[in-house]
Amino acid sequence: MNLSLIPQPGRKFGPCLEPCIHRDCRQNRNIAESVCPLCGGGIGFEEEFFVEGWGVGYVHRRCAEGAKAFKPGRTGSCAR
Repeated sequence: MNLSLIPQPGRKFGPCLEPCIHRDCRQNRNIAESVCPLCGGGIGFEEEFFVEGWGVGYVHRRCAEGAKAFKPGRTGSCAR
């Protein structure tokens, strides 16, 4: 699992403030809109997350670390 974070739009290394045609900006916005399978919340900006290698997608760091045993497809809640 790789740990990552997407800065807020308009910040250094973050997507543009407004929707644009930049491929990186579009990709980062799509990731931020992705749903964490453990808590059901959006991955969001300025939130550490893991890029999951089992086809699950993206998982909040706080959710993955709070889960006793991560199992793909498991849903539940995490501490916010």
